[in-house]
Amino acid sequence: MKYLIFFMVFVLMINSVFAIEETLVKIAEEANIAYYKPEVEISPFGDIYVAYQAENQASGGSEIYLSKYSSSGKVSFVINLSNSSAYSYEPEIYIPNNGCIHAAWADQTNETHVIKYRYFNGSTWSNTIDLGQVGNSENIEDLRINVDEAGNVFVVFMYWPAAKCIFIGKYGNNISFENFPLSGRSKHPDVAADSNYVHIVWQYKPGKDYTIAYSRRPNQRGSNWEPWIDLEYYITQRPRMGLAGSTPHVVFFHKDETGSKRLFHKKKTGNRFSDVTIMSDPNRFENYHFCDIDAVSEDNIIVTMQRGGWAGGQYVSYNWKRNGTWNGYSSFSKSIGLRPTKQSVDLADDRFFAAVAFCEKSDIVYLLLAEESGGPSGNAPTASFTFSPLDGHAPLDVTFDASASTDPDGQITNYNWNFGDTFTGTGQTINHRYETQGQYTITLTVTDDDGKTDSTSGVIVVDPPNQPPVAHFTFSPITGLYPLTVTFDASASSDPDGQIVQYDWDFDEEQISAGPIINYTFTEKGLYKVILTVYDDDDDSATASGTIEVLGLVSPLNIVYEAMINRNLFTIQHVYRITWESNPGNAQRGANIVQYNIYRKRPDEGAYSFVATIAAGDTYEYYHRLGTVQEDFIYTVTAVDDQGRESDLPGSNTASNSPFDRISFKDKER
Repeated sequence: MKYLIFFMVFVLMINSVFAIEETLVKIAEEANIAYYKPEVEISPFGDIYVAYQAENQASGGSEIYLSKYSSSGKVSFVINLSNSSAYSYEPEIYIPNNGCIHAAWADQTNETHVIKYRYFNGSTWSNTIDLGQVGNSENIEDLRINVDEAGNVFVVFMYWPAAKCIFIGKYGNNISFENFPLSGRSKHPDVAADSNYVHIVWQYKPGKDYTIAYSRRPNQRGSNWEPWIDLEYYITQRPRMGLAGSTPHVVFFHKDETGSKRLFHKKKTGNRFSDVTIMSDPNRFENYHFCDIDAVSEDNIIVTMQRGGWAGGQYVSYNWKRNGTWNGYSSFSKSIGLRPTKQSVDLADDRFFAAVAFCEKSDIVYLLLAEESGGPSGNAPTASFTFSPLDGHAPLDVTFDASASTDPDGQITNYNWNFGDTFTGTGQTINHRYETQGQYTITLTVTDDDGKTDSTSGVIVVDPPNQPPVAHFTFSPITGLYPLTVTFDASASSDPDGQIVQYDWDFDEEQISAGPIINYTFTEKGLYKVILTVYDDDDDSATASGTIEVLGLVSPLNIVYEAMINRNLFTIQHVYRITWESNPGNAQRGANIVQYNIYRKRPDEGAYSFVATIAAGDTYEYYHRLGTVQEDFIYTVTAVDDQGRESDLPGSNTASNSPFDRISFKDKER
C-alpha cells in the first residue's frame, strides 16, 4: 500500500485577525480502495494520528486502519485496528492527555453489528474488546468515543434507520450498554467527559420537528442522567460537542425551508445554553455537511464544516476562536477542489496548531495542518521511555528506562519522573514500587543543555493483590477392582482474578503435569491418596486431595482343614480334608470366580506353598493325601477370577481378609 506517499504545500492565508500557514499531507491512496470517515487526533507528544475505513472494492471487505504523521514530517502506517474477517466501519479515535490511543469501530458479520474497542498504552496494543451488539438488520452511524483522564471509556452511536441512540460506559472491566435517556426518535449523538460528569448531546424529535438535546450525569458507574436541556432551536441536525475545561460547547446545523443550512454555536451557561452564534457564512444559508468542534479552552476553539454535497463537497470551512474572539467564517484554501467529505478536526494544546482530516470523495485520505504564523519553534529534546513489566498485581516493582530519549542538537541533562502515585524520581533508569492497585499515569520530563524540555506520558495498570486459585476435583468411578482406570476432573477449579494455567497431579509416587481432566490406571489394589496442585497466571497455587480405594478379591469364607486317617487291612493313609465357602463379596465387586487355589505350610514355616487348583462349582472341598507318614500342615484357600486376579494369602501386606474369614483345624480319624 502507498501509505508513505505524502507531500506538503504551504500557503499564507490572511483573514481579519490572524494569518495561518496550511500544510496538506496525503495519508493514504491505493487503487481499488475506497476510504471513509477519517478521524484525527493530535497526540500530546506532537504526532498526529488518523483512523479511517478502507474498503476493498474488489473483495467487498473493509478494515479500520491507523496512520501517523510525525513531527519530523513522515507519514507511516501504524496498525490494522480491526484485523478481522468482518466488515469493519465507523472508526473513531481519542487521545487523552496521557497519550494513550483509544479506538472504537463497528464490525458487521451478516446481520450482526458489534461495537469493538482497543487501546494503545504507550508500548503495546490491547486485544480487541467487544462493547456490545446491536439488533439484526440495523446499521450504525455517528459512532463517537471519549475517554476521561482516569481511562474510563464512553461510546455513543445511533441505530439507523430506527433513529435510536445508545450509550456505552466502560469503567475498568465493567461495561454498560443502555439507551439514551429520552424515548422517541434520536439521531447523531456525541459524547464528552471530564472528571466530574459525562456529557451527551443529540438530535431529538419531541414533536413535529427536531431539536438539540443535552444531558449529563456524574462520572461514576451506575449514575443517573440529569433532566435533559432543550437547546431551543428547531429544524436542526447533526450536533457536535467539545469541552472547554468542563463547559460544553455545541455546534449544530439549522435548516431553512429550502433545506439549506447555517451552523450555530451554543455554550452551556448554568442550567441553560447561550444564544446562538453563527459559525458559517453569516450572510446566507448554504449547503453544509459534517461539522466538527474542538475546544482547548474558552479562548481557543475551532469549528469546521464541509461546504457542499454529502458525498463530496467544495471545500472545508472553519471559524477559529482565538484569544477569546471568533475570527469569522473562512475556508482552508488547500481543501478547495479536492471534493472533501466527512472531515474531522483536532486542536493542539499549545493553541497554535489545528489538524483536519478528510477524504477526497472516497479516493484519498488527506491531512490538512493549519498553524498560526509565528508559532513555537526550536530544537527541543524528545522524551521517550519504556517500562517493565507492563502490568501486574500490587505490590508491583517496575523498571523505567528513558535511554531512548534524544536531543537533536545537544544532550539531555535531566530526567524527571512523576509516577502518578504522589511519588517522583530522577535518573535515566529508575525503579519504582506501586504499593496499591490503580491506574497510574507516568510522566517523564527531559531537559537538554539549552534548558529546553519535552514530556511524554504512559499508563500502567496495577491490579489488586493476587487472589490464589481454588483447587477442586471429582473422580469416577469412586472405587472398583484393579486394574482400575479412573477419570479425574478438575474443571471446577477456579481463579477469582485470572485463570488457571497448570494442573499437577500426584498419584502417590507418580507425578503428572496435565490438563484439568486426566485418566489414570491403578494397577494394584490399595488405598491411594491423590493430590491436585493448580497454578494461576500469577504463579500462585492451591491444592486439593482425595482418597480412592482400589479393590482386590476377598478370600473364601469359613476355611476348615481337618486331618484324617484311612485304615484298611494292609495300609494306613494320612489325609487332610479342606473345605470352604464362596464369599459373596466378590460377586458384589463384579468378579467372576473361576477357580480356587489350595496352599499349605508347616507350622514353623512363614510362606505357603501351592498344592492344587479346584475349578469353581458346587463343591467347595479338597482332599490332600499325604501317604503313610503323618505330618502337620496349615492349609488355606484363595479365590481366582476370570481376569487372573487372586485373593490374598493370610499374612499379606496388601490387603486383609474379610472380617468373616475363618481358618480352623480338626483332627479326625476315619
